Order: sequence, then structure tokens, then C-alpha cells
Amino acid sequence: MIFAGRYGRPRHATPTAPPTDFELSLQTYKEMDLGPFTHHPSVMIYVVTNEMPYEGQAGNLYREFLTRMCGELKKWDDTRLYICNAGYGLGASGDIYDVHRYWGWYYNTFLTYLNMRDKSMWQNPGRVQPITFTECVGNYTGIDGRFNLCSRTKQPCILSKKLFSSFSTSFNNGLFKFSLEIL
Repeated sequence: MIFAGRYGRPRHATPTAPPTDFELSLQTYKEMDLGPFTHHPSVMIYVVTNEMPYEGQAGNLYREFLTRMCGELKKWDDTRLYICNAGYGLGASGDIYDVHRYWGWYYNTFLTYLNMRDKSMWQNPGRVQPITFTECVGNYTGIDGRFNLCSRTKQPCILSKKLFSSFSTSFNNGLFKFSLEIL
């Protein structure tokens, strides 16, 4: 058990707003959501929320709440790292830049993970944070065993010249070599 905590909306919150009683929420995290795990030797990371709004007014409210909550919780237990908005928060409020990526399921193809090499896509300005994937899938195959190469579908795409004039990619880091070409 690496992660422990509240994998959902904070208690006393709504889908569009964090709890209004900060002290009650802090007490709830300490006593109910995180507290029971403090003595477990395998817990390395606390999760404060999961997939809360991150854009617009609701996103701003949650970011402010979670940033403040992270600061207060670190005073209570500074021996662990915090993911404050798993998946959608992108590390803005906590110690870790966490994402939920279902490459080849919701996003592009299974090769999209190669974007990890571009650190500017995965860090907040002025910060260096570890990256975690608390939810991720490399890819699924369709009923015929082919990998999904089309975005936003859970089934393989029939690639033809009508859809693509050509597609090719390769990867070679000295340990692994991969090449794909579809004409």
C-alpha cells in the first residue's frame, strides 16, 4: 500500500466547491481519512482528493483549499508526500505531479507515453516534482488482439490511406528499440 487517504471528494464538499468549514475538514482528514494510516509502514504518499475541478472558479476554489490543506497537513505529518488532487491537480497543490492517463484508451495511442521525455509538459514552473500515475493504462487490445491506434475509442482502428496518408514512429534508447510504420 503506497498510497492512502481520501480517494474522492473531500467530506463536506460539493462537486463545485470545497468544504466551507476548513477546521472541520482538517480534523476529518487527521482523524478519519489519513489518521488511520499513519502507523502503516508501507504508506509513503497521502492522497487528499481525487479528480476535483481544476479549471474555472471551482478549480480555483479547490486549488486554494487544497494548497492550504496540504500546508496544514504537512505540519501534522511531514514524513510523507502529498498528492492533493489526484489526476487533475497536476501537482499545483501538493508535492507530487500526479496524472491519470489512459493512453490508447482515452488519449491518442499507446505510444503517447513517449511524451514523458518532454519534462516541460510534466512540471510546474519553478518546481521539480516526482510524477506518479495513480490511474493509467498503457493500452487495451480489441477483440482481434490489435492495439488501439485511434483516439477516443476502446477498439482498434482500421488504418487506411483514406484515414492517414502515412504514419511512422520509432524509439531507441539503447536498451529498447521500437519501430512502427503504417503506409
